[in-house]
Amino acid sequence: MAIDNALDICWNGKPDEVAFLVEFMLWECTIDQAPERAEVIEWEKVLQKRGGKFERYAKLCREWLRQNP
Repeated sequence: MAIDNALDICWNGKPDEVAFLVEFMLWECTIDQAPERAEVIEWEKVLQKRGGKFERYAKLCREWLRQNP
């Protein structure tokens, strides 16, 4: 994965940083840069716990997980 501190961004990042991470890593990066399914599961859990503005990014993670079983 290209972004080594992705979980830290999910926990501590500002909404715009999280938006970039999730949108880029799930929908725009190349296959060899794409995160492992286990990573996306962790991101989703963290973003769900953060709630509020971050719930939409948790939803994107769930959507990606459904589409990439």
